[in-house]
Amino acid sequence: IRQAPSRPFFLYVQYMDLHQPITPPKPFAGQFAAAGPPEPGHADWSFVRQEDWTASDFQSFRASKVALYDGALLYVDGEIGRLVDGLRRLGLEGDTLLVVTADHGEEFWDHGEEERRLGDDPRAIWGVGHGHSLYQELLHVPLILAGPGIATGARVPCPVALLDVAPTILDALGLPPTVSMEGRSLARFTPPDAEGAGRCEPRALAAESPAYGPDSRAVLYKGWKLVLRQSAPPALYDLAHDPGEHRNLAEESPRQLKILAHLLEYELGGTTALGTPALPDPETARQLHALGYL
Repeated sequence: IRQAPSRPFFLYVQYMDLHQPITPPKPFAGQFAAAGPPEPGHADWSFVRQEDWTASDFQSFRASKVALYDGALLYVDGEIGRLVDGLRRLGLEGDTLLVVTADHGEEFWDHGEEERRLGDDPRAIWGVGHGHSLYQELLHVPLILAGPGIATGARVPCPVALLDVAPTILDALGLPPTVSMEGRSLARFTPPDAEGAGRCEPRALAAESPAYGPDSRAVLYKGWKLVLRQSAPPALYDLAHDPGEHRNLAEESPRQLKILAHLLEYELGGTTALGTPALPDPETARQLHALGYL
């Protein structure tokens, strides 16, 4: 960029420091650890098979992992800052769209007991890392936009997806999305008003196919989330009242379950763990039609 500062550019930078083994450089390795930097064997994750996850030694072990992750996160934050400072020094900050996001989050035994009970992971690694579940700690990732036409400091509480990133970049360049793109541009989202509410369209977001274990699918809609796994009962969560996803409401809310199962079918196609949904009843059909699915 320094060699040709007047030329348009697309720069993709992937920071791998938040992947295991997490080894942030000094002083970040001990930045958040109450007892100082972790021992040299911190790359050992043997506690993933621990039977008693309430034991004090496991809690200490988990705390050291979280501290390492937080240290690596602070380090990456500083490296992104260096990149932004470089653009600023070149006079390009005001003419560059910056997008910061992640491909997934990370688990720290948030749902270890539930995952072990389901037995989905053939590696017998429950509740830690990523790639074997569709809980929010993995799906809900940061998405930060900065640049021309982006309101400074605005937080838009609308559901979005990584599928939206490419259409957003093209829109910022004045270009239309390609035919194959399923996402939508976020460049024209309405910032929150004085009460902090933004205008959000009802929208279903889907996720699927973890790297390990049986096929799984999930859909989020209006604060509800449905997760379907092969050879397991459906899991339905009310994220507004149960953000930690610990209370399965599938049996208590059969109507909500049916609506989300239809949405999942329309989003991802194929049969779900509930089988091919029957024709929706009039009220479900009305909601699907309002969303543009029928």
